[in-house]
Amino acid sequence: FLSTRGFSGAAIGGTLALLPLASLLSAPAWAVLADRSRRGDRILQGVLAATVLAAGVVLVARGPLLLALAVAAFAAARSSVGPLLDAQVLRWLDERHGRGETYGRIRLFGSAGYLICGGLCAWAAEVSTAAPLLIGLVLWIAGLGLAFLLPASSPAPPSLVGPALRELGRQP
Repeated sequence: FLSTRGFSGAAIGGTLALLPLASLLSAPAWAVLADRSRRGDRILQGVLAATVLAAGVVLVARGPLLLALAVAAFAAARSSVGPLLDAQVLRWLDERHGRGETYGRIRLFGSAGYLICGGLCAWAAEVSTAAPLLIGLVLWIAGLGLAFLLPASSPAPPSLVGPALRELGRQP
């Protein structure tokens, strides 16, 4: 996609390097914000909206600076979608059913969907280099819509990072 837009190998490498860098820097910040606000559901909706917006800009951006900023914004927003969604699902299941094996079945559908979408995007890339991005954008929009349909859960109890890390460190 980037090469069809006229980007050099170095520009493509630099742009793609923004994905893990922005994710690494932003994911902890989103987690802290969700913990402090006790409204992970609202943070999830916000990061999904930002992801959709940034993905749309990636599709239409022509200049390298705008594209780099859009890719960084996309990565920064997208980095916490999975963990925030998992936390919301676990909280909802815990309130209604107890975690048990129910979460595993939900996760199985997510993994199967990921594999199907990966195959669809690989096939679509043969048709058009922008097709996987369009498919991704449609799926992000659907995810945003579904985030507003998730069952309400009570605000999460406050989390203290220090005691949680000490507890984690004591476990084998």
